[in-house]
Amino acid sequence: MTQLDLTFPTPAENLACDEALLDFFEERGGNGVLRFWEPENYFVVVGYGNQVEKEVNVAACTAEGIPILRRCSGGGTVLQGPGCLNYSLIAKIEENGPLSSITSANRFIMERNREAMEKLIPPSSRRLPRRSEAEAGEENPSPDKGGTKPADSVRWIESKIVRKSENPTKSGPLPGAEGRGEGERKYPSVHWPALIEKNQSLVTSAATVEIRGCTDLALVTHQSSPITSLKFSGNAQRRKKLFLLFHGTFLLDFDIPLIDKFLRMPSKEPDYRQGRSHTNFLTNLEVSADAVKRSLRQAWEVSDGPAGRSQVEMVPYDGIALLARDKYVTKEWNFKF
Repeated sequence: MTQLDLTFPTPAENLACDEALLDFFEERGGNGVLRFWEPENYFVVVGYGNQVEKEVNVAACTAEGIPILRRCSGGGTVLQGPGCLNYSLIAKIEENGPLSSITSANRFIMERNREAMEKLIPPSSRRLPRRSEAEAGEENPSPDKGGTKPADSVRWIESKIVRKSENPTKSGPLPGAEGRGEGERKYPSVHWPALIEKNQSLVTSAATVEIRGCTDLALVTHQSSPITSLKFSGNAQRRKKLFLLFHGTFLLDFDIPLIDKFLRMPSKEPDYRQGRSHTNFLTNLEVSADAVKRSLRQAWEVSDGPAGRSQVEMVPYDGIALLARDKYVTKEWNFKF
């Protein structure tokens, strides 16, 4: 599989690139590609079947100049922007293989991505038992068996949550707006102590990376009551006859409270969300984009060597430009539902 680290300057081109790559491999074949891209500006992306008015605070987006686009895959609505890392996997569908159905592809790809992300969590957190082990009577492994005390194993999580309280409010221009003649834009006032209190259960015990819903990745702790799950990655897929597109976003250092300003509560939500607001449901993984890329390259057997860093031999630039112009910038597509 080849890596393609390619970010276009506009939201439309970045969404068009995923669809164009899927069309490219469907037509010409190949071993697939793992693409990475990182947006510089904020924009909203609704899933293919989403109704814009139900999912998006259109008035707030209009007031702040936040574009609203529709992607070619399913899933929910997201706010993209600085601090997000996006990946796009174009993979061949083998008959009777793990990608042969929607359900099996979800299971196979999400488990591989989960393992890749868990490697980025401090080892002391990963060594704590999952529920099945706890039920077997191994909830607190002893030090000679490699166990750790929960209080020690969560320092990484505690530091990343508590650090937010040092800056209780934010205001100023939206990143990416400077120099574009769009004037000053204000962040919503953020009261971090409330968020810290809501998510305090993560500070009291260790977290593991687990699959939640169908295609979410979350930091989960089983040591608290109730179990706490904070989502940091959402994913979706689109399928053709020979290849599929499976893509998603990792929240690494995103200004999460902005999501409550520009998105409504989702019309459909997984059970584990339990009615929580975006701010109280989501978290940043707070690792570098390079670390996530490296772990995913290893998971999908993309070499770290020069060959692994090579670009797709022929990026379908013409197809990307046409899709961006004729589809992804049009009101007919973006507001079709």
